[in-house]
Amino acid sequence: MCRATSVVASSFLLVLASSELVAQRNSWRVTTPSPTAASLGKFGDVPVSLYTGVPDISIPLFTAKGRTLALPIVLKYHAGGIKVEEIGSWVGIGWTLEAGGTITRTVRGLVDEDLGRGYYYTGNTWYNSNNWPNPTTQVIGNLFTSLRDEMIDGEPDQFFFDFAGRSGQFVMGPTGASGPIEYKAIPYQKLKIEPTFQSNMISAWTITAEDGTVYTFGAAETSTDYTTTTSTEESSHWLEVHTSSWHLTSIAAPDGDVITLQYVGYTAQHKMGHSREKFDYRQAPGGGACVNPVFDVWSEFQIGELRLASITTAAHTITFTPGVLRADALSPTGGAQEPTLDKITIATAGPPSTVLRAFKFDYDYSTGRLTLKSVAEQDRNGASLPPYTFAYDPLALPDRASNATDHWGYYNGASGNTDGIPQMMGPYGSVLTGANRGPNPAFMRAGILTKVTYPTGGYNQFIYEANEYGVIADGTVMIDTVPAQSVSSSSWETPYVTFTVGGTYSAHVTVYVSQEPPAPCTTDDPPCPNWSMGGGPAGVTLTGDGHGNFYGDLQPGTYWISTEGTYPQAWVIVDVSWSEQVEVKRKTAGGLRVAQVLAADGMGPNGGNVTVRKYDYNLLSDPTRSSGVVSNEPKYAYWYWSPGCAYFSRSSMSKMPLGDGTPVAYREVTVLHGAGGEFGRTRHTFRSFVDVMDPLPDGSVWPFSRRTNFDWMRGQETGSTEYNAAGQPQRRFAAVHAFQQGGAITSRSFHGMSVNTFSAGQFGTTYAYNPFEVLSMWSYLSEDTTVTYDEAGAGSFATARTYTYGNPNHVQLTQLTETNSNGTQRITRMTYPADYAPCSGSCSPEAAALTAMQGGTHMHSEVIERWVTERTGSSERVVQGDLTTFKAYTDGRYRPFQHFVFNSPGAP
Repeated sequence: MCRATSVVASSFLLVLASSELVAQRNSWRVTTPSPTAASLGKFGDVPVSLYTGVPDISIPLFTAKGRTLALPIVLKYHAGGIKVEEIGSWVGIGWTLEAGGTITRTVRGLVDEDLGRGYYYTGNTWYNSNNWPNPTTQVIGNLFTSLRDEMIDGEPDQFFFDFAGRSGQFVMGPTGASGPIEYKAIPYQKLKIEPTFQSNMISAWTITAEDGTVYTFGAAETSTDYTTTTSTEESSHWLEVHTSSWHLTSIAAPDGDVITLQYVGYTAQHKMGHSREKFDYRQAPGGGACVNPVFDVWSEFQIGELRLASITTAAHTITFTPGVLRADALSPTGGAQEPTLDKITIATAGPPSTVLRAFKFDYDYSTGRLTLKSVAEQDRNGASLPPYTFAYDPLALPDRASNATDHWGYYNGASGNTDGIPQMMGPYGSVLTGANRGPNPAFMRAGILTKVTYPTGGYNQFIYEANEYGVIADGTVMIDTVPAQSVSSSSWETPYVTFTVGGTYSAHVTVYVSQEPPAPCTTDDPPCPNWSMGGGPAGVTLTGDGHGNFYGDLQPGTYWISTEGTYPQAWVIVDVSWSEQVEVKRKTAGGLRVAQVLAADGMGPNGGNVTVRKYDYNLLSDPTRSSGVVSNEPKYAYWYWSPGCAYFSRSSMSKMPLGDGTPVAYREVTVLHGAGGEFGRTRHTFRSFVDVMDPLPDGSVWPFSRRTNFDWMRGQETGSTEYNAAGQPQRRFAAVHAFQQGGAITSRSFHGMSVNTFSAGQFGTTYAYNPFEVLSMWSYLSEDTTVTYDEAGAGSFATARTYTYGNPNHVQLTQLTETNSNGTQRITRMTYPADYAPCSGSCSPEAAALTAMQGGTHMHSEVIERWVTERTGSSERVVQGDLTTFKAYTDGRYRPFQHFVFNSPGAP
C-alpha cells in the first residue's frame, strides 16, 4: 500500500537563511566498504548466471582442509563490466580472492545500531497504526520532523553476506510494536544470525548454518565519513564512524573441527565520487529565488581496512604475503596506501611445517587500474610452473573522477562532460545542455578480461556485447530519440518549404527566428518581414514577428513554413529543428553480457581444439525484441512546487534507483553450441519483472521513494529445452517455484517509511512519503518435470518430481515423489531432528541429542531417517531405509552414534 502527502506549514521551518539551498534529501546515504570487501560483495548481490549474462570465471587455487571442514581458495572475476569509480581489490580490478567470507552493508537512513536513533531502536515506530501505513494528520508533523532531524530511522540497513559458497542478504530490526529484534535472511533461510555489540557498534556477527556449522565474522572494518557539501560545508554525518564490513575469522564444525583466519589492519582514505544537483526556473513569492542554483556533494571516507594474513586448519597453514603498495588507489593527497597480494604460501600445519606449494601474482596497470597479469604456481623448492595468464581489452579506463560515464556508471568515452548532469528537455520545451550519459558499447569494454590461458596451454576467450533491454518493468513504453533533423526557410531564397515529422509520438521542436529589421517592426517602407508555419494532423498554424527561440511539440505529420520580406532591406529566416520519438524493441544499457565463449583444450598448436558457445538474448516469440528487463529507466529531473517555492531540479544521479545488482535481467537466453548451433542449442527461461513487479506508486506518491522489493521472487530458472542441430527437441525441463508470503516461522515483514524532504529556507518544508516493507519470505522449488525425446524429437519419456517441505521448523525436504510416464512412483521420505518431540526429564542419550540438535546446536539438516518406497497403483513397498542416531560425546559435541540400514524390501 502506498500513500503520499505534501505538508507545507509554518510549523515545518528549517533554521536556515532564505538564501541557503536545502535540496531534496532522501534516505539512501552514500556509504562504502573497503575496495576488497566491495569486490567480495559483488558476488553477494549479483547472481552469476544466464539470467544476468555474466559468465562465471573462476580459478581454483587450493582447498584448505581440516578433519571434516574444507575451505576453497578461489580467484573469481566479475565480467559484467568495470565501472569508472571502481577501485578494485588487492588482486586487481574485476578480481576477488575468495578465501573465507564477508558481510558488508549499505546504510539506509541512519546506521541501524545508532544508539537511541537507528532502526534497531526506533523501528517499532512503524508498527503503530497511527504512524504506518497512513500517518494521521495529528502525528504527521512531529513524526516527519523527527525523521528529517534524524531522531528516528525510517529504513533498515541492507546487509549482504558471502561465505561457504552461499550468498544473499539479511535484515535486522523489530517486527512488531513491542516485539523482539529479529535477524532474517532474504529470502528466508534456516540461518541463525547473531550480532555482537561493543561500544554501541556491531563488532562481530555469527551465522550458524542449517548443519550446525558456525561462521564467525569477527574482523570488523570501520568507515569514517569525511563527506563535504556545497562551499566545503561538513555533511550532517561528518566524522561519523560506523562498521561497514565484517570478515570471516573462524569456521567451527559441530564435530569440533575449526578453521581460523587472521587479518592485518591498515588505514586508507578514498574519495568516492562527486554528485551535483542544479535548480532552474527558481521562483518565490515576491520574486527572487528560494534555493541556490547548484548543490554539490563530495563523498569521502577513511576506512580501517583489513587484509587476509593467514588461514590455519588441522592440516594446513596458508599465508598471504603483501607486495608493494598500489600506484592507483591513492589517498586524496596522492599517497600510496593499498597493498597488493604478492604470494600465497601453503604449508603443512606442523610442527614442523613444510612448504607444499605457493602461488605468485604478477601485475601491471595496463587497464588504468591494478591489473592481474598472471598467477604462477611454485613447487616446494620455489621453481615456477607454467602460469595462468590473463589478457584484457586494450582500451584503458579513465581516471576514477572522470565524468565520462553512462547512466549506470560505465565508461562511455564522453571526455567533454564537465559534470554528470545529462542534457535533457526542460520545461516549456527548452533544451537544457549537459553531459552525454548515453551508454557506448565501444567504451564500456575498457579494461575487461578477454582471455584466460591455462598452464596446460588451453584457454578461454570471452567476447562481450553491451547489455540490452526490451521491456521496462513498470510498463513504460520504450521510446528512443532519433538524431535531430532541421529545415530552414529564408524570405529571399526558400520562402516556402515543407517538412515531415516522423516517429510514433510528438517530437520536441525548436523554432529559431532571425529578421531584419528586428522585432518589433513598425516600418512600412520597406514592409516588415513576417513568417508563418502550419500543417500536421491538428492543422496548427503559428505566425510571428520577432527574434529568438520558440519551443513546442509537434505530432507526426507534414508541415510547411512560409517567409516573406523585401531583400535586402527586410528579410526573415526561420530554422526549425526537431527530434523524433519512436517506439523501439531494444535499447542499450550499461554493462556487458557475454556473447561468445571460445574454449581451447590445449591438445595441439594454437591452443588445440576450439569449441564455441554463443548466447542469444532475444525473445523466441519476437526475435527483434531483447528479452532483457530493467526495473526503471534513469530519471534525473523533477518539478517541485509549493506556495513558497518552485524550481526545476536536475541531478547527476538518477532519482529513480536503477537496481542493486545487474543492470539488466534476461528472461530468455539461448545457448548455441557451435558458432551456428551446429551441435545443438539450449533455450533457458527465467522469472523476471514481467512475472512479478515491485508495487508501483500511485500518482500521489513521490515516484523516487523506496518501495517494497520482490527481487527474491525473480531470477529462478523456469525451464529449458535442448535441441539438436536439426532443431528437434531432445530434452525439456520445466520447474515450478513456490513463494510463501505467510507463515508464523518462515515469513517476516519489517516496516519502513521512506520520506523525502523538500525545504526552502523560510518558506517551509514539504514531505513526500511512502510506506514499504522489507520482506523475509520463503521460496523453494516445488515441482519439476523432465521430458526426454528420441533423436527425431518424437517419442518421449517423462519424469515428474514433487518436492515437499513438511515442517517449517527446519524447512528441509521431507518428501520427494518421482512419477514416471507409466504412473509408477518412487517416494523418498526424510525426517530431521525437529520432526521429533523434544524430550524432558529422563531421556536416552539419543533422544537428548535430537532435542539439542533442534535447539541450540542448530543441526537442522541432519537426516535421521530416510525411507524409499515404490508405489504402483495402490500398492507400495519399501525398497530402502536407513536410520542414524546421534549422541553427545565427552567433548560435548554431537556426532553420529549408530547407523542402521534396512535391506529387506517389503510393505511399509
